[in-house]
Amino acid sequence: MDKKGDECCSIVLEALQKGKDIYEVLNENAITLEDIKFWRKTNRNFNEGYLKAIGITRLQERFIEVFPKKLLNIAATCRAVNIHRSTYYRWVDKSDTFRRNLHDASEGLKDDVETIQKSPYR
Repeated sequence: MDKKGDECCSIVLEALQKGKDIYEVLNENAITLEDIKFWRKTNRNFNEGYLKAIGITRLQERFIEVFPKKLLNIAATCRAVNIHRSTYYRWVDKSDTFRRNLHDASEGLKDDVETIQKSPYR
């Protein structure tokens, strides 16, 4: 990553840690969501800082990614990411961020199913 990329990563992480509006920070610094996705994939330190700043772990993020693929089945998702169901329920009880992201993943799958149902090509 070049010097400008490192600087932008620092700006984003600092903004997240301070609870600033991330979209405002991105606009002010000409950073795109694609930049964020790229840095998360290519810069482990950025990704770790990002997850910490938004308040979830890598394992929680993995659960959120797998949940719709397992058709919102909690037990199947727990098995897939190798956690006990009690861990899932503890996360739901203690983490607003995890709960919100889980809800968004669930709604995304429901929207996809609804789109397919309404498709004239089905």
